[in-house]
Amino acid sequence: MKEWSPLDFVFTAPILKLMESMDEEKAYNPIYTFQTTIYLLAVTSILLYSIYYFLAGLMKPFYISILIMACFGTASYLSRREKYVLAFYLGLITLFVNTFIYVNFFGIHFGVHYYLLSANVLLSLNVNTRKRITFPLSMTIVAAYLTIILIYGDGRSLYAIPERTLFVFHEVNIILTFTIMALSFFRFGMTLKNAEEELKLYHGKIRRMAHTDALTNLPNRRSVEGELELVLNEPFPDREIRNISLAVGDLDNFKRVNDEYGHKIGDEVLKEMASRFSRSIRAYDFLGRWGGEEFLFILRDSTELQACETMERIRIKTTAEPVECSGLSLHVTLTIGVAHYRPGDTKASLFERADQLLYQGKEAGKNRVMSDLL
Repeated sequence: MKEWSPLDFVFTAPILKLMESMDEEKAYNPIYTFQTTIYLLAVTSILLYSIYYFLAGLMKPFYISILIMACFGTASYLSRREKYVLAFYLGLITLFVNTFIYVNFFGIHFGVHYYLLSANVLLSLNVNTRKRITFPLSMTIVAAYLTIILIYGDGRSLYAIPERTLFVFHEVNIILTFTIMALSFFRFGMTLKNAEEELKLYHGKIRRMAHTDALTNLPNRRSVEGELELVLNEPFPDREIRNISLAVGDLDNFKRVNDEYGHKIGDEVLKEMASRFSRSIRAYDFLGRWGGEEFLFILRDSTELQACETMERIRIKTTAEPVECSGLSLHVTLTIGVAHYRPGDTKASLFERADQLLYQGKEAGKNRVMSDLL
């Protein structure tokens, strides 16, 4: 947890708190919170200057300050209304006008021309600015900065204000310029960080969607094929000896369930049976939905006999109780074909044998486990 120093609290914490509140309002819109904060900061600083002008009797600078505040306030309002491009250009034009007017009023030592440097930073980090005009606009800002130095470098001004006051304004403007730059890079960094986190989140969701069956939340066919490929390619001391079995389970007469009760009830049955299968398999075995009412089981570290016994236990356990859904009590049975790995087997040949055994089980009367042993 960050520990705030007194200076952090005075100069930084209120601005960051303002940004956080705007994030909550706009569901983290970095353009909105960033532009609005900068424009509100501009209005606040110019308001402080205008109070000084009024107290010092400098009425012309005072009235112009009111106008400049109105322009920055309008830019902030446009940003809140999500008219970001218009808000950006109004703010930029207002900054140009404000800079040239106040350098003319109080001279280059007033320090207001430093804001043009921050404008270049804002321009480079503004994603809404068209890229083909970013560089020309940036050069225009640099040219304006150099022009001010060339014209007003001798320190001439329309109004003479006390040297100590001029020094204070100069330092304050430098601090505010670097504050705006710091906020710009801070916001840019936060945007990148949040974008990276969102990309990771969406990547994870897409990956899960690509490998997960939407109805049962089991691994889908693609995931099952990948797992079987991985299992068959695992290194063994003796490649000819692999205690791996593939079982294909199919719910019996499932078409009748859909035809008599509708697909909604059929989906409930599939979800319930998938849940029962998940609770019944061993921790190191793999279960996935192949499609329709077919489920695949990959059994590790099991001899052919052990694989048959495991699947018989799963068949009995998962079909012992009827499936209760929407006031119906449906008795569901299961036929399973179990194929044990043979030297030279591929995932295609292993699945073909398991599928053929499943078909034999259906032909033999359903609700049973069939394997090469039987």
